[in-house]
Amino acid sequence: MVYKVTQTQNAASLFEGWQESMIWSCMQGVMGELYTDAPMHPKSAMVWLGDFCLFAGEANQELARFRLSHPKRPFMIMIPQTEEWGEMIEYCYGERAKKVTRYATKKERDIFDRAALQRMVDRLSPEYDMRMIDRELFGLCSQVPFSDVAKIKVDMKR
Repeated sequence: MVYKVTQTQNAASLFEGWQESMIWSCMQGVMGELYTDAPMHPKSAMVWLGDFCLFAGEANQELARFRLSHPKRPFMIMIPQTEEWGEMIEYCYGERAKKVTRYATKKERDIFDRAALQRMVDRLSPEYDMRMIDRELFGLCSQVPFSDVAKIKVDMKR
């Protein structure tokens, strides 16, 4: 059985160490919904927020299929915590599941090594210039075929 849970502390340990703001927001009761396989001592959990589902704990077929029949959600981005969850999602959705790699930036404080960046900049030839992306650079980036910026629609007048 699948339970909608409002007392998120019972499932928080299942998401421990997963640095994802959608999970943090749900655990804090700010946004999103939490579903588990048991209300008090869950072994499996899912955070659902808009088009995103994030699965944690033990892979659970009933939880993976929970949003399958939702009439207003024909599309869902399902993010498995483990390989077992990934296999469960693929098993439940078959050919409808499309596996993609998603890249993210680290969210921890002080994770960016400014000194390492400065060392790289210091080794650059003088013909290179490092600056913030402005209208001109954005336009140049949008012309590069492999750049995702070509797909971004931005109001540059701001």
